[in-house]
Amino acid sequence: MSKPELPQSISEVIRIGKGPSRIIFRDNIPDLVESPLIESCCKLFDKGIQTVSTSANNQDNNLAHIQIDFNSLSEDNKSIALSLNPSIVDTPQDGTPSVYVTFEHSLDNCTPQGIEDWSVDIANEFQSQAAKWVPHFTLQEGIDNHYFGPTTIENGDFYLDQAEKDGYYYSDRDGGLFFFSPDHRQLYYQGE
Repeated sequence: MSKPELPQSISEVIRIGKGPSRIIFRDNIPDLVESPLIESCCKLFDKGIQTVSTSANNQDNNLAHIQIDFNSLSEDNKSIALSLNPSIVDTPQDGTPSVYVTFEHSLDNCTPQGIEDWSVDIANEFQSQAAKWVPHFTLQEGIDNHYFGPTTIENGDFYLDQAEKDGYYYSDRDGGLFFFSPDHRQLYYQGE
């Protein structure tokens, strides 16, 4: 993913308007996050940290923010998050606790580059961790939820190579888990 060119003024950053969104897939970040926060959200994702909401646009009432799922953090990252003097609030999606880090700015004297620099500094504070929040399922759950097509399970036989062709990525660790992307598989076990 190439880095988007930042506008000169925060007043030029249009609100995406999709509402708070948990970042599940790295490729979706540019569709869910305004340009000044894309780089930091990519860094957080790559470190196994789940972002649940962000804002840095011309309608954010002079308050850019990054919101991170607190329960998904490792113990070390929880300590780091709390050292940032955040608010602890409920996530918009399900009410679980999240770390809400804000950056006060003025539309008149703040640039998107300034917000990007702030947010990248925040992301750099965190350590890489295993992302146990990424979607995953067992073979039985995949069968029960009809994830696998007829060419993956035929006459009661399971074909792992066909599962990967269908977009399900297997790991034999933890009794055998499937993931929706190779990135998810790698992030789930990161640092172990």
